[in-house]
Parts: sequence; C-alpha cells; structure tokens
Amino acid sequence: MGGAVCFSSYLKCPNFWDGIIFVAPMCKISEEVKPPQWVIDLLLKIIGPSGSINFFGKLPLSPSSDYDELIFKDKLVLQAFREVPTAYNRKPRLATARELLVSDTLTSCRLYDPPSWKNHWLYFIPYSTILFFFRMPQI
Repeated sequence: MGGAVCFSSYLKCPNFWDGIIFVAPMCKISEEVKPPQWVIDLLLKIIGPSGSINFFGKLPLSPSSDYDELIFKDKLVLQAFREVPTAYNRKPRLATARELLVSDTLTSCRLYDPPSWKNHWLYFIPYSTILFFFRMPQI
C-alpha cells in the first residue's frame, strides 16, 4: 500500500509538501476483501493497539489468497517466481494485518483532503478507485 505510505507522510507534515501525486494508488482495502467487523475487533483485542509487539502479532496466521497464477500467465515465469530464494512465500503475520487495517481506517476518513494529481487508466480499475479518482480535489 504505497499510496497509504505517501498519504501518511503527507499527513505528518502537510506544510512540507505541495500535494500528492498518485500513480496507480493503493490507499484503501476493498470492503469485499475485509473480514467482518467482529473479526477485526477480535484481532485488535488479541494483538493489541497499533505499534505494539507481542507473541500473537508474530504468528503468520493472516488469511490471504494466492494470486500468483492470476499475476503470471506464463507458466515458466510463474515457476521462476516461485523458485526465487528471497521470495516471501508465507502468510502475512497478524501484526501486519493489524497495521494494514489500522492504516486503512486512518486514511479512509482523510483521503480526499489533500490536493493531488492522479494518473490512472479508468478502463481496468476497480470501483473503489474510480470513486477515489472523482472525489479527490484536483490541483
């Protein structure tokens, strides 16, 4: 979620920046992919607040799907990708899931505030990105 990192940097020191340039931004987790709210609440109670460290946060138990076959159409490229020794082939840790959910919540309420210039093709992007594109003020 590089767009969320860019947006966080802007929010920490808005006077330092003139605005944000989003190119294919990933700032929000789609509601279709998020777990139910009770699961999010349970996760936050078990793992603790954002930035805290405990045993449960280090467990690689976050549910995630394998999108490798959707990303790589060529079977040779897919095989080469899976054989890379530095590739992270495990599930994300619970603390990572917590930080993604917390950053999604924080950026969702203030995402449309800063001036921005967006460069994104509209013919293949999901509905949430189209909403983002048209609600953000232009510079």
